[in-house]
Amino acid sequence: MLKTVGIIGLGSLGGFICKHLASNHSINKIVIVDYDIVTIENTLKSIYRPKDIGLQKTDALEEILKSENFGLEIVKINSEYVEGQTKIPKCDLLIDCRDFVCDRLGEINLRVYISGRDIIIDCRKMVCVYQPYQGEYNLKLTKAEINKCAFFISDLISRNKFSCLIDNSSVERIKIDMLDEIIEKSIDQVKDQMDIIYDDTKLTKKITRLDQSISPTIYMNRKEEVRVVLGSINENIFPGYFKEPSDVIRFMGRFIERYGAGKNYVIFVNKENRSIELVEETGAA
Repeated sequence: MLKTVGIIGLGSLGGFICKHLASNHSINKIVIVDYDIVTIENTLKSIYRPKDIGLQKTDALEEILKSENFGLEIVKINSEYVEGQTKIPKCDLLIDCRDFVCDRLGEINLRVYISGRDIIIDCRKMVCVYQPYQGEYNLKLTKAEINKCAFFISDLISRNKFSCLIDNSSVERIKIDMLDEIIEKSIDQVKDQMDIIYDDTKLTKKITRLDQSISPTIYMNRKEEVRVVLGSINENIFPGYFKEPSDVIRFMGRFIERYGAGKNYVIFVNKENRSIELVEETGAA
């Protein structure tokens, strides 16, 4: 059972996750990391209150968490997190909730963010981002919806449901509108993965899970048309177009060059509606 959890980035999602973890008395210690102060904008969709404006987020959040669990031990780090330089106390789980897409080495266990109406859980290590960028929500969400996402994430943390994903360096998606139905299936399902060696490019390196998607994409496209989706953009692929792994790799590289250059994406294959969906790595937390 997890006793100590660290949260890096105390924005809307990170702040609400801390609040729900504090109310779960199985967690003894929370390490909170952020360099920013509370602004009036933070009070609109985050956990912070008008009286917190101008305070360090760590100081304001400490008071809120203590009101949820007076006996909770809170460790505050009032600085920008730099992996390998910022000293973090030993945690059973260290979570990245920053609204910034950047390199990650081996210290962080998982990264969570919201893209559209999806929660993305990224448990990869040694992640290289070619061009770091500021994250933002690509769809307007209410404070209640963000709080709902944080509640389910904190529940999964409390039940240590991320251990399998971390062991397999997985990237998973949970749809906000279908959380109750698919959480157990998404987290507990054991996936068979095929190792594929291929020559990638700068563009295909911006697509997470591409290697896991090549085989099911080719199989799905053998006799039927498939759809490639990026937000509101749809492109239909005629049957038999994808014959070799190189066909999928070249197409995906050209696709993001046309429609989504400059960003990173996570690819998901949906066999039920015969689609391949690219979900933007927004870093919105």
